[in-house]
Amino acid sequence: MREMYHTWKEGGGVLEGTEFASVENDPFYDPAEDQLLGIARMQLEAMKYMLDVEEATPLVDYKGTSEGELLVGLTPMIGGGGEGEEEEEEDIEDLEEIIGKKLSIEVDVKSCRGLPGNLLAQYKSMYVQFRFFATEEYVKTGKVAFKSINPKINFKTVLKFDVSAEFCQFVVGASLGFECFLSTEEVTGSGSGSGSGSGSGGAVAKKKNAVEEGEEKKKEEEEEEESEIHVSKDTIIKHLRSENKELKAIIEDLTMQLETARGGVGKVVGNLNRAVQYDSSLN
Repeated sequence: MREMYHTWKEGGGVLEGTEFASVENDPFYDPAEDQLLGIARMQLEAMKYMLDVEEATPLVDYKGTSEGELLVGLTPMIGGGGEGEEEEEEDIEDLEEIIGKKLSIEVDVKSCRGLPGNLLAQYKSMYVQFRFFATEEYVKTGKVAFKSINPKINFKTVLKFDVSAEFCQFVVGASLGFECFLSTEEVTGSGSGSGSGSGSGGAVAKKKNAVEEGEEKKKEEEEEEESEIHVSKDTIIKHLRSENKELKAIIEDLTMQLETARGGVGKVVGNLNRAVQYDSSLN
């Protein structure tokens, strides 16, 4: 800070062109922290019976208020579940039947919907993070642009576990919490991403998202063009009405002048007639 002050003083109260002109080197700059919008909790009991789960779960903030919904899917698979690893085809009804084996769970964070519209101007991007069972590190989705109250996330990852009695007890009574954060950081492109083991699903999601972005951009251009046409039409009508008003005033003025002129002509003709009569009487 002292160095910055001396630089500012020597520069005559200006920092432009110095190393302190950038936000990164400004010691007084305090970057805005990401804001936790809410947490969506998904019950895991269906995992014990190897059932797929896909739900629109409410995003609840610290006040207990719903701030929208998060669409998430969970798909359990016996085996590694990664690329090059085949899923074991076993007909089981309870997770306890495969204790000692590998279990993979595909987590598909699809999108959010119904988020608060008043936050669109304040934040530029968003992301979701979660952690499962005994893992300490969070799994984070990539940041996606926050331009709509229904942002697409399209994130997939595969979690792998060794099935144990403790794990079976965990899924019966536990829930998986998805924390949704808003950020002031801008992102380019779709921002969608995939975690480990997403395979071709990530490529399909990216392609689909690119198509959706193209359609959305085309729609925005059409709406903008329609708006310009509408504005142009209104301007022309307003201009014509103004011209019509001016013409009406001119016509009224000319009509008055004509009537005045007619009255003057009649008076002159009368005077001439009287002059002719007087002349005749003299002769």
